[in-house]
Amino acid sequence: MGIRLENLVVKFGDFNAINNVTLQIPKGKLVSLLGPSGSGKSTTLFTISGIHKPFSGKIFFGDKDVTGLEPEELGIGLVFQNYALYPHMTVRENIMFPLKNLKWNKEEAEKRVIEVAEIVKIANQLDKKPAQLSGGQQQRVAIARAIYINIRHMELQEGGSTITQQVAKNVCFDQNKNAIRKIAEFFAAYDFEKSYSKKEIFELYVNTAYFGNGYYGIKQASEGYYNKEPKKLNLSEASMLAGVPNAPSVYAPTKNPDLAEQRQAQVLKRMLEYGYISQEDFDSVIDN
Repeated sequence: MGIRLENLVVKFGDFNAINNVTLQIPKGKLVSLLGPSGSGKSTTLFTISGIHKPFSGKIFFGDKDVTGLEPEELGIGLVFQNYALYPHMTVRENIMFPLKNLKWNKEEAEKRVIEVAEIVKIANQLDKKPAQLSGGQQQRVAIARAIYINIRHMELQEGGSTITQQVAKNVCFDQNKNAIRKIAEFFAAYDFEKSYSKKEIFELYVNTAYFGNGYYGIKQASEGYYNKEPKKLNLSEASMLAGVPNAPSVYAPTKNPDLAEQRQAQVLKRMLEYGYISQEDFDSVIDN
C-alpha cells in the first residue's frame, strides 16, 4: 500500500504548518523527510497517522481516500527518539524506578526488571548508564520501563497507565491488553503531552474513555447508565462514572455494584480533599 499526499495544507490557527505538500511514497519503500526544525516533518507524519487533521488537500492509502479519518481507523504507528531516561541511574535503576514508586518488594522488582530486560534484549546492559548505550539500546530501556506490568504473560492490566496514556489508547488503539500495543501507547502518549495542554488532554480523556458495557465517552456512558445527558447528572451519578475508566471491567456499575460504590467513595474523598465539594455534599451521597 503506497501513501499519496495531494496539495496538503495543515493549519494551527493562522499558522500554516504544512503548505501545499504533494508527496508520493511507494509501497515498500523507506522514505526520509529532511528539513530544519519547524519545517513540518513531524506534522506531516502526525497528519498521515490521523492525529492532526488537514485544512485542505487529500491523503490516500493506495487508492482509498483516508483524509480526516481517525487514528484508530488508519493503523499507523509512530516511534519517537527522546527516551526520557535518568542519566545518573543505571539501566537497572531506570527500569526499576516506577516499581520503587509503587513500593514493590525489592526481590520481586529485581526479578521483573530482569524479565523485561531479557524480552527487549538488554539484559547484558543492566549495569551501564544511558550515556554508555547506543540510541537503539536507550530506546529499549524506555520501552522496558513502560511495559513492566504483567509482561511475563505479554499483557497489561487495566489501571496501569497515566491519563495521557489512556487518551493515547482510546484515540489511537483498541482495548487489547498486549505488550506491543502498550509500547505504541507509550510513544503516542509522549507526543500527546508535547502537542496538547493538560486541559485539552483531560477533555479528550473524558470524551474517549471506556466506561464499560460498550460505552465510550461520557455522553454514551451517561445516556447508557442513567438515560440522561452528561450535564444533567447529579453528584452521585457523576462521581460513580468518574471512577469507572480506571478499570471498567471491575468498576462498571452493572458488573460489580459493591466495588463500584467503593471506587465512588474514593472519588468523593478526593473531591472533598481538594475543595470541589462540601462535607454536606459528601455525606449526602455516602449516606444514601
